[in-house]
Amino acid sequence: MPTIARLAAAGSLLLAFGCTAQIGVGPGEGSVQGDLQGLTLSCTAGVAIARSFPPGTEIKIAPGGLACDALKASDRITIDLGDAVVGTYTVVRGYPAKPLLAGFQARAHACAAQLPDGTTPPCHDQVRAGTVTITRYDPDPGGRIEGTFDVTFADGALSGSFSAARCT
Repeated sequence: MPTIARLAAAGSLLLAFGCTAQIGVGPGEGSVQGDLQGLTLSCTAGVAIARSFPPGTEIKIAPGGLACDALKASDRITIDLGDAVVGTYTVVRGYPAKPLLAGFQARAHACAAQLPDGTTPPCHDQVRAGTVTITRYDPDPGGRIEGTFDVTFADGALSGSFSAARCT
């Protein structure tokens, strides 16, 4: 392969992974503003992934270290959607105890990265209110789910945007 072609291929793999650029295939982009005690989430060049659990969808947004095969490697906000369509979802209380979501309901929680010993500190799951707006929903693996979120927790608030790559 000519050098220019190799450079072009490597350049096409350059991703905003966390707040620093790294080479690799993986998540989409995300940004998070806000603060929750004990978590480092605020970042303008973070990462985002999405996974399907029909009829719903799970979206994870983090400053970095998040991938389809490394779901707990970073502090992150997780948003579950009750459906798989474009629209505005109301974030409801009850994560993780609310097992089923109606069509335009969502639930959210924010968690710290898994510790080296394999344990995970308690998550922030006392949601007060919020919305998630999905502006693009590609149903195929590798497609994109794009939108914004604004979630108020008992101890803070997080907002941001994402263009999450769907895990395959």
